[in-house]
Amino acid sequence: MVKLVKAAAYVRMSSDQQEGSPEQQREAIKQHAENHNYRIVQWYEDLGISGDATTKRTDFQKMIADGSVGDFGAIVCWDQDRFGRFDLVEAGRWIYPLQQSGVILDTVTGGKTDWNNLVDQLTYMAKQMGKAGYLRDLSANVKRGQTKAQDAGKWVTGFPPFGYAVDPETRRLVPADAKTVRTLQQIFERYAAGDSLKQVAAWLNELGILTTRGNKWQQRAVTNVLNNERYLGYSIHNQSTQSKYLPDAATNGKRIFKPRKEWTIIPNTHEALISRELFDVVQSEKVKKQKHTGPNSKNQYPLTQLLYCGSCGEKMSGTSIRGVRQYICSTYNKGTGGCDRRTVKEPEILTTVLKQIRTQLIDRCFGKAERKKLREEIRKLLTDGSEDQERQREHDAKSLQELDAQIEKAVTSMIATSEDLRPLVEKRVRELQDQRDAIAHKATKRAAPPINQVDRIDAKIDAAMNWLDKLETLVQANYNPEEVKRLLAQLVDRVEVDIDRVPESETGKRYTSVMTGGRIYFATEKLFGWSIPDFVKLCRPSGRWWIAVRGKW
Repeated sequence: MVKLVKAAAYVRMSSDQQEGSPEQQREAIKQHAENHNYRIVQWYEDLGISGDATTKRTDFQKMIADGSVGDFGAIVCWDQDRFGRFDLVEAGRWIYPLQQSGVILDTVTGGKTDWNNLVDQLTYMAKQMGKAGYLRDLSANVKRGQTKAQDAGKWVTGFPPFGYAVDPETRRLVPADAKTVRTLQQIFERYAAGDSLKQVAAWLNELGILTTRGNKWQQRAVTNVLNNERYLGYSIHNQSTQSKYLPDAATNGKRIFKPRKEWTIIPNTHEALISRELFDVVQSEKVKKQKHTGPNSKNQYPLTQLLYCGSCGEKMSGTSIRGVRQYICSTYNKGTGGCDRRTVKEPEILTTVLKQIRTQLIDRCFGKAERKKLREEIRKLLTDGSEDQERQREHDAKSLQELDAQIEKAVTSMIATSEDLRPLVEKRVRELQDQRDAIAHKATKRAAPPINQVDRIDAKIDAAMNWLDKLETLVQANYNPEEVKRLLAQLVDRVEVDIDRVPESETGKRYTSVMTGGRIYFATEKLFGWSIPDFVKLCRPSGRWWIAVRGKW
């Protein structure tokens, strides 16, 4: 009887239009497994995700993790493209753990790849280089075609600005119906006359007017309209880039927003709907309103001034969207085009921060066993080199005796010296006294019993745990934001949150923000005053959230 090899089956498809549907891939994989003596023990699927967007392929990452611990001996998929379209550097990251565990790749269209076999390695790499080269060339060709069309004043992709439509023949922006154009002009006129963003949005919603995406109006949407220079008849492009295969793009494929000096702005490519005079009045009004907007609600959001966007590094400001308390990237909120619309709900981020402090720092480092180990390590640090310390104490004592003798001699000389030389002697006495004070201070610190220092560390740990207990208790009920903020500021200097923008559907027209990780920076000197330099080495957190103590990771 033939022994069957345990195998994982992997299915991936980028879009509905792609050749080889999931059903077709599954049937082909089942038949291939039956013909080649595989027993499929687990199916993994990533649908609607590009082969080079590996960080979003959650099932792929789980499959690699399972394979690296020997859950199966082979991975079966339709072809090498389905496994991944990454370049050679990234390929090594995913293949190495499989190679170490003896897991092979077997594709329906290309057969087996044994990563421990040199010929198979070279064959795989040659194919992968071809795939990566194809993607780079494709991205460059698409970008070149888009740039040529945009330079000619054509609208290439996406929804046109509110008030415009796209001529299907010329692909240029043309005025929409007269009613929509008039509404657009009223948006500018109302804001110039003193209406706030909120008031303009409420007026539009009362009239039942929707944005070009079919949504109700929010303040952000009004800001986008007021900032858009395309209403002056300009064609604007090269504001950002996202493809990971272009020279000026991020290797992780995330969108990069470019400074205005790198934008391409071409005037008179379509009919202007707003006059330059009205547009300039609105921009001046925006500056005035920003100057007169005080921080009335800063303390209403406990993470204000503490929470930062992990993408652009700027602060995230508290706001309420449809009655839900949230934080939004301030770069995006300003409408400068420097970051995507990254938001996180307050209950989610506040709960996560407290959980990470508890699990990554308190529980991980200060449990009963961990505290015992910590005491031993600190005692070892304090007692190592005790012979050297004893010699140093003897040297300090001798130095103090010599300085005392010199000071006494100098004071005696000062009494007997002439009036004109006395300032010089006084200066010398002060210098000797300063030397003595410095040595005496160091000697006092060295004389502190190690056990006392260990006890002080214990007390500081207790203070940290009590601080967290009080904070966790406070946020369980209808908490007071100012009190939560006050407690957080006692220990936390900064929280950076990583947020991915993911499509809600395969069309990619609507996006949602997903929190993926972050970093918490502690200001230990505010509460603890840690004096053991190697403290951080005793507890190094891992995972998608990281704890930074005194700036160390």
